[in-house]
Amino acid sequence: MHDPLRTLPGYGLRRASVAMMNRFSEMLRPLGIKYTESSILILIGSNPGIRQSDLTHMLDIQRANLTPIIAQMEGRNLIMRTRIDGRSWGLDLTETGKEMLDAVWKATLAHEADLIGRVPEACRPALLIGLNALWDEPEGSAEKA
Repeated sequence: MHDPLRTLPGYGLRRASVAMMNRFSEMLRPLGIKYTESSILILIGSNPGIRQSDLTHMLDIQRANLTPIIAQMEGRNLIMRTRIDGRSWGLDLTETGKEMLDAVWKATLAHEADLIGRVPEACRPALLIGLNALWDEPEGSAEKA
C-alpha cells in the first residue's frame, strides 16, 4: 500500500519522536521515573544550584507546568532547594537524586545507543546536526520578536 505520509519530513519526525519517547518511557518505567523528570535530574546534576526559571527555558516548559513536577520530585527526596541569595533558590540533587541520576544516565545511554543503531551508519554524523537545526532559533529571529 502506498503511504504518501512517509515522504513528509514533519510527519516522519513526529512518528520517530513518538516511537522514541515510547521506547525510552518503557526503559524508565522500572526506575519509577518519567521522561521529563529524568531530563530535570540530568540538568540539575550538570548545573548544581540551577534556578527553576532556567529549567523552564532549557526544557521549554511553562513555569506553571514545571512547578508541580518540582514539588513532586522534592516530595520523593530526589531534589532539594538551596538558597542562592536573599530572594533566589536553586535546585540541587539529594543523595537519593544522585543515585537516581546514575540509573537514569545508564538507561539514557542504552536508549541512545539503540536509537543511533537504528540509523544507517552513513547518516549518523548528520543526524544530530539536522535535528538541532530544526529546533534551534533561526539566526535573526530573536531580534524580530
